[in-house]
Amino acid sequence: KETRITDSVPEGFADMGWQKEEYVRFTGRDGETEISASILKPDQIDRTNGNPVVVFVHGAGSLQNVYKGWSFSYWREYMFHQFLTKKGYYVIEVDYRHSTGYGRKFREDVTNWMG
Repeated sequence: KETRITDSVPEGFADMGWQKEEYVRFTGRDGETEISASILKPDQIDRTNGNPVVVFVHGAGSLQNVYKGWSFSYWREYMFHQFLTKKGYYVIEVDYRHSTGYGRKFREDVTNWMG
């Protein structure tokens, strides 16, 4: 039987009223593959000069951050993203090729040429 002995997510984290991501899909550069991304918008949109954009690239090669809103479970990154929106940034996360959860073909089509 598993027993939780600690919880590093601060109390009340889920009750903070965080901005929820907008989920989008776009076609990859191969012209066929659908890629998932999420967007957090800045609190204040500057229609005159525009707002800067931060693209968050997750680690671990095959990690998944966007699909089904899993980013919310990465609470430290999520808090930082929320901080950036308060400072006027758009924050974009992408489940790039090789991310898990999209099937073997999606993951392995880029094997041996990932850089």
